[in-house]
Amino acid sequence: MIDELGREKEYQIILTFKNIIKDYLYLIYTDNTKNDLGKLNVYAAKCKMNEEKLEPISSDYEWYIIENMLKKRANNE
Repeated sequence: MIDELGREKEYQIILTFKNIIKDYLYLIYTDNTKNDLGKLNVYAAKCKMNEEKLEPISSDYEWYIIENMLKKRANNE
């Protein structure tokens, strides 16, 4: 993936899921770095189905869905 400075950077995908109603694929990923508290840095983005351009998460509702998907995944592991 290319970062905001135009540099190629590797990320690991944690989770993907579809929102069929809005026709988006959501992507949760990490660069495997940790923050000051020692927690894994996790990022999220979305893209229209059948497109490759990532877009930022744009609403509180989308963040709510992402947080719940991460909680479900953590509970299943």
